[in-house]
Amino acid sequence: MEKIEKLEQNGGVIMLDGNYFVGCRFTNCKLLFAGGDCGWHETTFTNCQIEWNGPAARAINILLAFGYRFHKPSKSSSEDTSNLSTEPSDVKADASRSSAVPLPTVKTDWVM
Repeated sequence: MEKIEKLEQNGGVIMLDGNYFVGCRFTNCKLLFAGGDCGWHETTFTNCQIEWNGPAARAINILLAFGYRFHKPSKSSSEDTSNLSTEPSDVKADASRSSAVPLPTVKTDWVM
């Protein structure tokens, strides 16, 4: 993965796949994720949207087919899985086209 440090961006598109962000701040950005390796440490996302494409969108569609629904995270913890449930939700992915979902402000660490 490419290490990107202390990048501050307001607006625009950020590709998550293949990148490891350290001490970055993203505001009003669209985050693209297609299922590749990525991660971040001490990075803040404010008023961003995540868009799933390709294999990532197909994986979400499989979960949706089994009744799982996604909700906005209630905590900024990488250990919190409360945003994945079998309760109804309006968040959906479509592998034939990209799907964007708004994210709350989070400062988090995560590596895939």
